[in-house]
Amino acid sequence: DPDESPIADPDAPRLFASPSGNIVCSIAEDGASCSIAELAEEGLVEDETCDGTVGHVVRVTAEGGAVRPCVEGDPPGAAPNATPVLDYEDSTAAFGYTCTSSRSGIICRHDETGHGFSIARAGSSLF
Repeated sequence: DPDESPIADPDAPRLFASPSGNIVCSIAEDGASCSIAELAEEGLVEDETCDGTVGHVVRVTAEGGAVRPCVEGDPPGAAPNATPVLDYEDSTAAFGYTCTSSRSGIICRHDETGHGFSIARAGSSLF
């Protein structure tokens, strides 16, 4: 029956992109993370232990707080066309994390600890 759609898996990660498609995020049981395709040079973070770049990906978990992991190889790409968009000034929440989109980027936080990050073309910050 075409009127019966399958029930979405409640344990599946929630994927979304910024309206520009430059930022792609995922909220899953083990954390929230975002990657950015186009990042200003000053948005990169110096890390002598990383053979790639630091700043293209940010992540927050309940246990470890917010981090900027090393990304080896090419930086992440823009959002695929089928990725759901989180409109500016809208929020989405799942698995104890909340992410909010704005014209100045995306902010995600772990609801219980308050740890999180913001990411935008100009760079990222951890809190």
